[in-house]
Amino acid sequence: MRRIIILALAFMPLLLLAATCASPEYANTSWVEVQKERERLGLPTFEWNDELAAIASVRTGQMADSLRISHDGTRDYFPCVGTYDYIGEVVGRQPLWEKPDAIWYGWQNSPGHYWAVTLPQFKYGAIVAYVGADGWVYEALWMSSVKPDCP
Repeated sequence: MRRIIILALAFMPLLLLAATCASPEYANTSWVEVQKERERLGLPTFEWNDELAAIASVRTGQMADSLRISHDGTRDYFPCVGTYDYIGEVVGRQPLWEKPDAIWYGWQNSPGHYWAVTLPQFKYGAIVAYVGADGWVYEALWMSSVKPDCP
């Protein structure tokens, strides 16, 4: 029993560090899959937007820190986008040990997520992924019909 506790304590700093670890491989995989699907449907692909990436980074960090996916607090960022017709957030979570495309397949098989990802009005987007202390990858894809103007 002591060995298990000592071993767990030895790895505790790594687990705490994991909550702030960005996971570009997972985000990039989802970004590429979303773009391919939009192109396959004859829709314009998203133009990467740094302001949306900043929002997605904050939101993904919140989810990784709380170890749960949620849209709580999403509306706090809507004024940053200014006058818009459409804005959206799609979130997902998967174990770190699964292939990086698992979140995309979840979105693809969820009618609401798929609808949002393939909405033709969305022109700008950004996706960010973080690894939580629980070993799960948390992702947020933000999309907008207009270019945000965030302070």
